[in-house]
Amino acid sequence: MTTRHGAKYIDTYNAIKMDIITKQYPAGSFLPTEAELMEQYKVSRTTIRKAVALLKNDGFVTTTRGRGTEVRTVDNNEGEYPFSTLSGHTEVHTIIRGSDTSSVTAQGATVDIIDAPHQVAEALSIKEGTPIFRLQRIKLIENVPCSYVISYVTCTDFPDLDAYSGQIMFLYKFLGEHYGVTFSGTTTRISATEADFVESRLLNIAPGAAIMTLFRTTFSDDKPIEYSESYCRPDYVSTYVTISPNDPEYSSFLDTNF
Repeated sequence: MTTRHGAKYIDTYNAIKMDIITKQYPAGSFLPTEAELMEQYKVSRTTIRKAVALLKNDGFVTTTRGRGTEVRTVDNNEGEYPFSTLSGHTEVHTIIRGSDTSSVTAQGATVDIIDAPHQVAEALSIKEGTPIFRLQRIKLIENVPCSYVISYVTCTDFPDLDAYSGQIMFLYKFLGEHYGVTFSGTTTRISATEADFVESRLLNIAPGAAIMTLFRTTFSDDKPIEYSESYCRPDYVSTYVTISPNDPEYSSFLDTNF
């Protein structure tokens, strides 16, 4: 697969997704091996891994050790149509409204150990039920809760992390300083949902109020190392995506399906 513009893993994700939608890979079948996918789509192993991670986040496939990557039957994915595709130089900014940067604070994360639920196990490429660390924290603007963030990491990657419960304000900075982690990329799915009872209490909003939810998988050396779910008040948190063509002479970076 040749790509003139845009992130290759996004192009690869879209190509595999279309092959799933058109039943080239029917529900219940398995995707080819990484090496076969690399050959078929003419991309690197890193690109395939990022594309498959995004497919897992969006519910198109599930990965089980010893079996491979299975195509899922997901009712709301039946007949999906690529409504719009934007490819090019991409910048994503999440903006938190406040009077100044000092108004943004974070509570120390509460760290406990749980058995990995299905969605988290898929994102981290581990077996469902594996013990993992769960970090829960609140971000505030001028002492008003603006987002509730839940992060999941494995106990093997970050031994004794629970000893720091209440001390972790900004997770990526902490992992870099205490565990020497470097980050190679992320995939994020953004959705609009309604606040349930817990989220409404934590964010001081009415149950059923609209919130923005971000589902993110973060990679280190192309290995999924953290999965998070962020529940944000839209009156305080906004996400902006800016895209421009990589090739100045190529202007059709927005497809005609929009």
